[in-house]
Amino acid sequence: MHKLVHAWGHDRLDMEQRQAWSLAALDLLREAIAGHEEDLSWQRRMVPHVVASFSAMSAACGPPYRLTHLERGALWTLGDLLRRLGRWKDEYGVRLFLNHATVVALEPEHPDTLASMNNLATALCEQGKYEQAEEIHGQTLKLRRKVLGPEHPDTLASINNLADILRLQGKYEQAEEMHIQTLKLKQKVLESEHPDILISMNYLAVVLGEQGKYEQAEEIYRQTVKLREKVLGSEHPDTLASMDNLAVVLRDYGKYEQAEEMHRQTLKLREKVLGPEHLDTLASMNNLAEVLSLQGKYEPAEEMHRQTLELKNKVLGLEHRDTLGSMNNLAVVLYEQGKYEQVEEIHRQTLRLRNKVLGPEHPDTLASINNLAIALDKQGKYEQAEGIS
Repeated sequence: MHKLVHAWGHDRLDMEQRQAWSLAALDLLREAIAGHEEDLSWQRRMVPHVVASFSAMSAACGPPYRLTHLERGALWTLGDLLRRLGRWKDEYGVRLFLNHATVVALEPEHPDTLASMNNLATALCEQGKYEQAEEIHGQTLKLRRKVLGPEHPDTLASINNLADILRLQGKYEQAEEMHIQTLKLKQKVLESEHPDILISMNYLAVVLGEQGKYEQAEEIYRQTVKLREKVLGSEHPDTLASMDNLAVVLRDYGKYEQAEEMHRQTLKLREKVLGPEHLDTLASMNNLAEVLSLQGKYEPAEEMHRQTLELKNKVLGLEHRDTLGSMNNLAVVLYEQGKYEQVEEIHRQTLRLRNKVLGPEHPDTLASINNLAIALDKQGKYEQAEGIS
């Protein structure tokens, strides 16, 4: 519909009609999204409609945020789509509105309200607002312990989420302690090979690896791979995720040849099982390129980073954080080859996009500022480098 026709029709609706039609449009979007959950390229084309529809609906319906269960479900679907596509600012707006509507409908301590709080905290985390995210995750955990009990799966999930926020802020000892606590509780209430136990083992291994406790992390990852192969099979996506994680810790431990071999194996299986454009496949390509670069194999690493970037741009779009991460990784391998002009160009583009998408204070944006300054310094552009820093 032409914008003028749309505006003309909208202006002639009273508030009750605006609410009804905006909610009807929301439901149509929910049905459309549900039919294309695996097609990220198609979902990207839906984003302008999702953002516009939510804007109209939120203006018409809130406050007092009175929505039915189905209408709240439609908002949940929109939030999930925006998360998948890296539109975290837009997702936060949806999650915040949904949280208000859920509290109005169900009260603050209802399990659905607590799930909504959890998603709100996750959206904040993705924007680099770790302190706010930590506060909400802490509140959610406290309420879940009260309402659901200390051993309920949702309570244990909240402990993991809070621990992960602590890890992202460099509070490794607290995060490690919390992950150990979660793992012990899960081992108490679940069977030894339950998938949730393996997830907690993975979380613990991540925080151990980030503290340089590579031997412990490697041991846990090897246990996870072995158990997942037994329970799920050697080609299950979760098994492949554990293989990829093991390869990463081997890389961080300096065992580059072993890491390269495992990354190649994981990439081959992911291409077979998930397809060449799946996000997990692209993650394997990126990880393989990184371990090649660490071994001084810069040309094949550059080629693989360029291929990964092209595919991520196709699947996710240029402004997605994963795409911007690939741009940064390409710049790193170009830097190692002394191609500083190309590095500067990529870092400028990455910085501009990260500033737009993530905001000027996001850790990724600040990292781009530092990277650009280093590239300028390497070319003798000291005044520009000092100005950026």
